[in-house]
Amino acid sequence: MEKRAANDYLAQGLFWFDRFWRAHRGKTLGGILGGLFAILVMRYGFLWTMFIVICVGTGLWIGHYFDAAREDITDFIDRILPPGRR
Repeated sequence: MEKRAANDYLAQGLFWFDRFWRAHRGKTLGGILGGLFAILVMRYGFLWTMFIVICVGTGLWIGHYFDAAREDITDFIDRILPPGRR
């Protein structure tokens, strides 16, 4: 009986979270990212935090480029740099 009640409680919680996420996705992500930014600033300072944010943003941009272009990273590197020995 206890296991069934726990499963029902979990299902209700997941249902509530799904409804909340769909209604407030931007606010939730904004709050989480803002809190993470504040923790990073307190821990590492503003300039190091901005460096981390720029590196993560650049990584996301490059990843998005490869997802959209369907291009392999080796083709990209060969296009930018002269082909080396393989």
